[in-house]
This record gives sequence, C-alpha cells and structure tokens, in this order.
Amino acid sequence: MSHKKILTLFPVFLLTFILTACAADQTLEIIPVTVVPPVNYPPTQQPILLPTAMPTTAPFATPTPYRQGDQQPEPEVRAGEVDDNDKWDEYLEYRRDYHGPFVHDVDISERYIITALDGVNLPILDASVTIWDGQYKVWEARTFGTGQTFFFPRSLGATQSQSFIVSVNKEGVAHTFELPRGQQENWVAKLDQYTSQRGSVNLDVLFLLDSTGSMSDEIDALQSSMLSIADQIDHLRPRPDLRCGLVTYRDRGDGYVVGKVDFTDNVRAFSDQLSQVRAAGGGDYPESLNEALHAAIYEMDWREDNTIRLIFLVADAPPHLDYAQDYDYGQEMAVALANGIKIFPIAASGTDDQAEYIFRQMAQFTQARFIFLTYEGPSSSGGEPGDVSTMNVSSYGVQDLDDLVVRLVREELGHQESQQ
Repeated sequence: MSHKKILTLFPVFLLTFILTACAADQTLEIIPVTVVPPVNYPPTQQPILLPTAMPTTAPFATPTPYRQGDQQPEPEVRAGEVDDNDKWDEYLEYRRDYHGPFVHDVDISERYIITALDGVNLPILDASVTIWDGQYKVWEARTFGTGQTFFFPRSLGATQSQSFIVSVNKEGVAHTFELPRGQQENWVAKLDQYTSQRGSVNLDVLFLLDSTGSMSDEIDALQSSMLSIADQIDHLRPRPDLRCGLVTYRDRGDGYVVGKVDFTDNVRAFSDQLSQVRAAGGGDYPESLNEALHAAIYEMDWREDNTIRLIFLVADAPPHLDYAQDYDYGQEMAVALANGIKIFPIAASGTDDQAEYIFRQMAQFTQARFIFLTYEGPSSSGGEPGDVSTMNVSSYGVQDLDDLVVRLVREELGHQESQQ
C-alpha cells in the first residue's frame, strides 16, 4: 500500500490508542484501532465509521426447557479449512491474482509475529503488547493462546519508520526490545520472572450467523452442527470454562438487522436460542455483516483476562460496501486482532470470489483459519455434502464440520493445557 496516496481522513501515522482500566466485573475493555484504507475506498464515498443509529436488536423467544433424553440431530455438513498464515507465500499470490469485485484491501505485506513466553517457555495468554514509533504509540494488542500477536505496520500507515520499540507486559512483568524493519519476521519476548497461571482456561465462543433467506437451504443442517459443536466443546477434558454467545444478522429493510444473545455458561439454554433462528429476508446479495461484526466485538461482554476468544462467522455473502453510513470490516478485524479475538469464517454455498476474499482477510488477520463447506460436485450453489469445493484453495483436508471446529478449538486450548 506504500505506493498509494492515503486519504486525508486518516492520519499517516496511527492514532494513539487508549486502553482504559479494567472494569470491576472483568469485562473486556475494547482497544480501538484504525487501519488505513486504500485510496479508492469505498468506490463512491468516504467511509463513515459510526452509523447514526445502533443496530436493531432481534427479539428472541424465551427458551423452552431442556428435556432429559432429547437427542440432537446428526450433523450432515462437510467442510475443509486452510491456514493462510501457514501458507503465507501462496496467500500473498492469491491476493495479487484477485481481480474480483471491490474489497477493503488492508495492506498485510509486511508482517511481524510477536510471541510472549513465560519463564519456562510456555506461551502467555493475554499479554499486553505495545509498539512505539519514537514518542507515538502505534499499536496495542493482546496475545492469543499461542502467546502470539501480529503487527502489520503498513496497514497503519507507518511506512517511513526504520524501527519500532516493542514492550510486552503481563501483570507487571515486562520485556522491551527494538524491532528493526525488514530483518526478521518472528520476535520472541521472554518474561523470565513471570509464571503462567494454572487452572481452567476461560473460553468465550461466539457464533455470528447470517440468517437471510439465501441461507435457508442449509441453516437447519448448520444449526445441527453448531449445536453439536457447543455440546462437544462443553464436554472437552480438561473442561474449559465455556460461555457461548450468538449474533444473527440480516440486512437493512428486513425485520431486523442485528440480533444478540449474550454469553451464557448454560449450553442447553444457548442451544435452545440457536435452534429458534430462522432464515428470511436479504433481498440483494451483500448483507449487513459490517454492522453485525461491530456488534459481535463491541456489544458482547467478552471476558477481560486469561480468555480464549473465538468468533465463528457462518455466512455466504460479503458485507455491503456501498452504504453511506456503516461500519467497516477492515477496521473491525483490526480491532478483533488488538483485543485477542480470532475470527473463523465458515463459508456456505453461494460464497462468491468477493466474499471468499473478505472471509480469508478476516481469518488471516486474526490468526484464524478459513473454513468452507464442501459438496459432492464442483458447484457453488451447494448440494449433497461431499469433499469438493469451489473456493480458490489448492489443497485442503475435509471433515464433518462439527469435528473440524471442535478440533480447531482443541488446538486453541492445547496451547494452554500444558500449564494446568
């Protein structure tokens, strides 16, 4: 992005971030962040990041009691997944070769991976990483369960600096080092005087579900898979301190735009709420994903510390990029990264090249995986479950969707289990 002229709406250097003191109830205080858009974003007008009205909340019925002996239907959904951060060169080539509809092309061409380790070389969850360019704070983030976070200086407009100062802190134990640009990608901060906490890992899992009419053919099967996923995660050993939440969305002009069910540790009650979601509305192809993603990050009570935070986005369409007043998925995925929230998109049938590109952006930027449903034959319109995909991926494995997602959750927890 360094060769493009930057819109004057955004500073060339990143805005200084503010991390407020943690609330007494230990709810996550969201770190705000601004990424620099390309010069032609959006195609017709400059973005307005804050809409004039808050999202409309969908009504959800009171959950019906769970009856002993109730059986969940067998999931019949197959899916593959790719890790674009692992296949980095292949992903950069995919980005260069993209010639589809417009996207917010956040510049990730310069990537640094910062890892926080404790005194016995275990990854530190929710360490605070602050990066300075001279006297300016240019980035602030929490580490994932891997102990890692990303730093993309070009996405922030920091194109001239020769080096940065990185400070990694956990509960008052800190390590500071200089990061010269272009010398190496991976950096490790070892906090010798810090010992990672032991005990149950907090796990907040949010399902972000496109509930428009185009999802109607698959939503019942997807609900069955999500119910199975929530139940299997709740029975993992060692058992995480699990809470599940739900955000559903449609589009402007529908019966509602964004509906929310806040986090709960009652998996049965959550499953009952999830089973009541019905597909309707939508009309055109793009949906109000920008608004829904903002609600998922800012309006849900994510736990503040020592928490693995995951969003599973189930959708088949890109966000609207033409609304005069809207949030911006490019900004929201940066906020997710800064706050230690991974976004795992699950692309349903009907996902076109634009939606795939945007979903993969979200997954790559937040160190997650891009998941996509697979079918018997090479058709983007779906069909019977199988092992074939129309996504632009060269190699991938296929599993039942619920098994795949539970495996990914196990991997996230596995980075912390050795500390229990």
